[in-house]
Amino acid sequence: MEHPRFTGANALVRNTLGGWQSNLIFTAESGTPFTIVSGLDNASGVGGQFADYNGDGWTISGDRSKAQEIAKYFNTANFTTNAPGTIGTGRRNQLRGPDFVNVDYSLFKTFPSATAHVCSCGESSLTFPITRSS
Repeated sequence: MEHPRFTGANALVRNTLGGWQSNLIFTAESGTPFTIVSGLDNASGVGGQFADYNGDGWTISGDRSKAQEIAKYFNTANFTTNAPGTIGTGRRNQLRGPDFVNVDYSLFKTFPSATAHVCSCGESSLTFPITRSS
């Protein structure tokens, strides 16, 4: 987004306040789905067997630090190795990873020159990750 150039103002105002450009990128991603697999072949050679889901919910409630959330994102006690002769009771993509929201902002200043060339300088690495409390 280009800011006003102040073309009708005096040179000091025009060169100080004019010629600015800002950019904003907003990113919101839902969590990536993933599957809990058994890790054992309990179905006689059928690969990709699901774990058995015990049905008590997979989320862990309560306020936890980021380190605790990374160490244990979901309730692993509700998943067990599939029973012999079965492919497991869990489903493909049953769980969803954490969501992500981020805002990137940049600000640039354009400097006119005596020739037809223009010089732009700015900062484009301002990143503001947004965490949600659930």
